[in-house]
Amino acid sequence: MKSKANKKVYRPLGFESVLFLAFGLMMLSFSLIMFLPPIKINSIAYGTLSGIFASVFTFNVLGQKIVIHENKMYVYLWGINRWAFDLTYPHRAKMGFFYQDKIDYFLHGKKNNRKHFSIQVRTEKEKTCFPVDLYSTKQMRTIVFILNNSTSSKFNDRRLQGQEKYLINASLEMTIYSKEKRKHAHCEFCRKNFGNDAEFKSGYVTKDHHHWICKKCFEDFKDMFNFKVSKASYAAMEGPAAGGLRNAVEQWSGLGPAEPRNGGDAEACSVGLTKK
Repeated sequence: MKSKANKKVYRPLGFESVLFLAFGLMMLSFSLIMFLPPIKINSIAYGTLSGIFASVFTFNVLGQKIVIHENKMYVYLWGINRWAFDLTYPHRAKMGFFYQDKIDYFLHGKKNNRKHFSIQVRTEKEKTCFPVDLYSTKQMRTIVFILNNSTSSKFNDRRLQGQEKYLINASLEMTIYSKEKRKHAHCEFCRKNFGNDAEFKSGYVTKDHHHWICKKCFEDFKDMFNFKVSKASYAAMEGPAAGGLRNAVEQWSGLGPAEPRNGGDAEACSVGLTKK
């Protein structure tokens, strides 16, 4: 993650925003064609109506953005700054169907309300939410990650370069790196290659074996990213069997076989475990 002092702007890039923009531009083109000579009364009416639709659809997307500047996050809706969050204070954010605008409240009321997909933000004093249905999933993950971790001591760590887009709440397996199965693999945070020294003989990998994380970076960011480690893979690495994965790694590093800890009890893991 870059320094909080740098200004960053997030604009909608989701499927809905692209669809809205495409439809708005199409209606804008149609309205311009209607005003080309020879102009008729029907053409003026159709052109005006198309122009109105074009403005609604395009401005809805162009007027929505999220700005992060000088330790604050500003959320714009229809070109107006509607919400502001001080990133120097702790927040708890999550995604879900929370937001209801004034029009929906007027039409449906409290009982039969229709809520939009949004981000809910809690502080010690209040709870609020803002719509994000036009944003992509990756953008929403980044926004939630910033709100939840802006006060963390590791928030400005140079190793953070947007990994929350694909690694937040990731399910991982603890395993040994093998060049036979994968020729090149590097840690997603420190970018160091696996297989070069004893420290990088084993690590954590996503279930598709595409993203690897070294042990040090895992310990540094496991709380921020809420990593979940497979119980079976952890038991295999920490088990007392002589042929266990952990013993094999330490034999390669010249340290000899490792002594079992807690009798190989998999519950010694300090992070959230999930049954495989």
